[in-house]
Amino acid sequence: MHVHSIFSFDGLMRIDKLIKICIKKGLRGVSITDHDTLRGSSEALRIAKDYENFLVIPGEEISTNYGDILAYFVQEEIKAADVYEVIDKIKEQDGLSIIAHPYECLDRYPVDLLSKIDGVELFNSRSLFARSLPDELNNLLKKAKEHNWILTAGSDAHLYCEIGRAYIKSDEDISELEEMRHAIEKKRIRIFGVPTPPFVKIISQLVGCFRAKRWCSLLYYIIPRKFSIR
Repeated sequence: MHVHSIFSFDGLMRIDKLIKICIKKGLRGVSITDHDTLRGSSEALRIAKDYENFLVIPGEEISTNYGDILAYFVQEEIKAADVYEVIDKIKEQDGLSIIAHPYECLDRYPVDLLSKIDGVELFNSRSLFARSLPDELNNLLKKAKEHNWILTAGSDAHLYCEIGRAYIKSDEDISELEEMRHAIEKKRIRIFGVPTPPFVKIISQLVGCFRAKRWCSLLYYIIPRKFSIR
């Protein structure tokens, strides 16, 4: 889950090759969640018809005024930037709303919104948390229990080498998309993952800066600077 293709401004993966690598690595499905577009998901659904028993969960990573929201099982593209409007539009499509990489942004969200979302990414291979801080994990698990959240995992892959670094697994016999949705909703999934090396993330961020002509952001990654973690 949570994979980016060439339809994301910072993605480098072609859909056809992406699916082949998923299958080679033993994955039985994927969710393409490109930034603010369903084009990647639409192409993946079309290509996946050529492969037996391979599921594509339609998805999109939506930029909002508070942070990124993953919309799973949606059929129509969502362009809204206001987080409340985004959540409402996902619900209108009977989709699932998941906060992406929550360790980096959860504190920004209004308290009343936390009861409206469906869940959070417990593990994101690119997240800072993937390399640190059990206290952050315990805090998120506490909030998840309080709000009855679904917990998911995502590789947040932008490069082929990242595919499968995080994934979900169900012990149920799943062959249809609706069965996968039911397993996720009922929390009948397990989470697996390993961290992605930081330099891999930087590569795709540099690509994104070039494509979007974000020269100030590009300098942020090039100029040496001190790091601190609070």
